[in-house]
Amino acid sequence: MFRSSGITAFHNSIGVGGAGAYDDALSFIAAWSGFVGRHAELFSLVGKAEDIDRAKLKRRIAVIMGLQNADEFRDLKDVKTFHELGLRCAQLTYNSQNLLGGGSTDRVDGGISDYGVQIINAMNEAAC
Repeated sequence: MFRSSGITAFHNSIGVGGAGAYDDALSFIAAWSGFVGRHAELFSLVGKAEDIDRAKLKRRIAVIMGLQNADEFRDLKDVKTFHELGLRCAQLTYNSQNLLGGGSTDRVDGGISDYGVQIINAMNEAAC
């Protein structure tokens, strides 16, 4: 079904939040990493942008690991940890405000918090 759809890459994603966000994020990444590993003839995880082209050349579908919300980042070192585990896209907030900034359904847009700025800087550093 994946091959017949014509897609060559997709961003998988799940919303995490609250007290269990860290463990939920770890479980999601572990499950998808295992799934891709068990189906390596069809899928390939994306570490860098060029991996998307490489997967297409090998007739594999590139999987960009992502999360909606960033409550899994309990502190700055978690950014590097999750990057090392394969996370490549992390939406900072979702519907409601978290420690990083305002959410999409908040009545007042509080923007990015000071902690959110630190997380963004850590994300940029991890990607280099």
